[in-house]
Amino acid sequence: MKTLTCEQKLVYKKAIKLSRGLYKHNFTELFPDGKDRIEIRLDNVDYTVSNSYKLVNNYLNENGYNVDDYIGGYATKTGVKNKYKIGKIIKHNKYLTSNFRDCVYRQNIKLIISRHPYDIACSSWDQDWDSCLNIQNGHNKECLHDMIIANSCMIAYTVSETNNTPLGRCFIIPYYNYDTGDLWLHPASTPYGLFPKECRSSLQDWLNINYNEKYVVPNLDESKQSIKFVFPNDLVYDNDDDAEIEYMVC
Repeated sequence: MKTLTCEQKLVYKKAIKLSRGLYKHNFTELFPDGKDRIEIRLDNVDYTVSNSYKLVNNYLNENGYNVDDYIGGYATKTGVKNKYKIGKIIKHNKYLTSNFRDCVYRQNIKLIISRHPYDIACSSWDQDWDSCLNIQNGHNKECLHDMIIANSCMIAYTVSETNNTPLGRCFIIPYYNYDTGDLWLHPASTPYGLFPKECRSSLQDWLNINYNEKYVVPNLDESKQSIKFVFPNDLVYDNDDDAEIEYMVC
């Protein structure tokens, strides 16, 4: 873990105290050797949806160039084999240059999945985004306390591989079947910060392969057509979240 400021240390201690250390017993199937965080590499993020790409692409097209490798920073001209550095083409436009240089989509995004209470406590605190779950002044901060106390969820962060800076986050909701006690892991519908749809889709695929299909599906009652999992009572419900998830057994 990175070196924490004094303020961050206070939040860290508060989160650990609230959790009573019970988070170590959560989802042990996913966290080998007692680790609290898992790193997932991504290679399918659609950078063409970013404003930076659109600005740069329009400028290049207007000047007779085409984007060849946006991540690597190269462009081409129709009928010319040579490749040109995008940075050199736009260097006289300071606004474009800064947008291109700082575009987070060019930083190779990775996912960090965590069960650690500090990462949950920081879901909307000391970040580039804010929400009602800011642990210091959010109007739903008590709900965040409950989430940590109950050790009832995980969180996924998109992180820049360039400098390990958190770019966005998405809670991982454990939908509950009250008949069997089984949990179905599902990403929250409303991520915050930079959390592209491809990242949420990759997160869902990873959860299905590594938990839902591996540990939940084999134990379901095959005599039933479907099994329902409902949103847990101790989490903050967002209107965009599914109230329940229905898995078709057959």
